[in-house]
Amino acid sequence: MADSGSEKTEQPTSRKLRKEREKGHVPLSKDVITAVSVIASFWAIKMFGKFIYTQLFNSMEYWFKKASGNVADGVFSTAEGDILNIFVRIATTVLVAAGPLLLISMFLSILTTGVQTRFLVSTEALKPKLDRFNPINGIKNLFSSRQLVELLKSLIKIVIIIAVIWVKLRSQITNLARLFDTDILSALVYTCSVIFDVVISVSIAFAAVAAADFMYQRWKYKKDLMMTKEEVKEEYKQTEGDPKIKGKIKQKQQQMAMARMMQEVPKADVVIRNPTHIAIAIKYDKDKDVAPRVIAKGADNVAMKIIEVASEHEVLMRENIPLAHALYDEVDIGSYIPPVFYEEIATIYTWIYEVQNLARP
Repeated sequence: MADSGSEKTEQPTSRKLRKEREKGHVPLSKDVITAVSVIASFWAIKMFGKFIYTQLFNSMEYWFKKASGNVADGVFSTAEGDILNIFVRIATTVLVAAGPLLLISMFLSILTTGVQTRFLVSTEALKPKLDRFNPINGIKNLFSSRQLVELLKSLIKIVIIIAVIWVKLRSQITNLARLFDTDILSALVYTCSVIFDVVISVSIAFAAVAAADFMYQRWKYKKDLMMTKEEVKEEYKQTEGDPKIKGKIKQKQQQMAMARMMQEVPKADVVIRNPTHIAIAIKYDKDKDVAPRVIAKGADNVAMKIIEVASEHEVLMRENIPLAHALYDEVDIGSYIPPVFYEEIATIYTWIYEVQNLARP
């Protein structure tokens, strides 16, 4: 029977998700990028089709006239400057005609990627990794589950394309056959209309596939990052610290706090006790305190230690069970005595002054 502790049953922690994101590993559907780019490109062709046609037609007309010698200065030259001018003119025509399509496609590709990755910028993927050049790893990747899924997706896309084209063209076969009897311009316009209709239908189908792939990629991403209970515990130790070490640190801090508190006990005016279970050390400096302060307190063993230190330094002690309990429960170390206890504290300080006066020679 498999060890349940080694099974990945736990959701990835926020720390692991953050580390994976820093590495550039985020869920990303390339089908979404492709679908958006294709739809936008063909939409742009439809919107700028007339402009593109005009640019290309004018360019072709110009060069045909050049080649046929119908332009007065239309003799081609092989001089370096003329060749450069020809290249610049052709490149300019191509950029002007295809520029809107390229810009729209590039912008939407970046935008679609950014939306999916929350505009993550990471250089981790650019770092060279030797295992990428390992042919054994390449062979393993060819037969991995990821590649099988990609193959299945490709087959589904091919089936969708064939099905959509067949459905769309089946009803147009008769009309397409009649194009032989029409003029070239009308046939071209009708053919373009049919092509656009087919492309839009294929794009809509691809959009549905892309949406399904987007959901699959997010599910697969979370599934791949699932953690075992031991991994969660280990990460908790790394984040919050080992409980044993934290316990030792806390114990050490308590010991240091105890030592500091015990150093204050000899400075106390009086220790109020009950009689050994609770001890409260009180100090009042009339030059800087607005009221007496609790400078040390404790119960059980701590109380006995306070009493022991106070006895060693001849600090006065007063037994008052109700007051000791009340101060222990309600007043923190370093805090002033609340006004509700002033009357009882005043009585104790009156007693302190009487004892001090009796002790004077």
